Amino acid sequence: MSDISQVALLSLRAESPAVDAICRQLERQVDEEEAAQVVAFTEMFFSKATDELLHERSSDALARVALGAWRFLQSSHADQVDVDIFNPDVDNEGWYAPVTVV
Repeated sequence: MSDISQVALLSLRAESPAVDAICRQLERQVDEEEAAQVVAFTEMFFSKATDELLHERSSDALARVALGAWRFLQSSHADQVDVDIFNPDVDNEGWYAPVTVV
């Protein structure tokens, strides 16, 4: 990541208590070896999120959304198109939405 990108993400986290809370939640949820990459991904993942999105769900739920996206990308294959379709619920994904996610 470039120095400019890193500065922009640090600024985002400082300016957005919601993104900072999500990142702190993830630092507690994932292994120490993986935390830096997951947090960097999460900062980029939510960098264009609206304030409305960041405030309508808990930091725990948004952390689980980001972690689910991270895990999906980590298990994807470079030589194929990977697609996952699910109806998020608290028991399986740790968050709920009244929609189907593709």
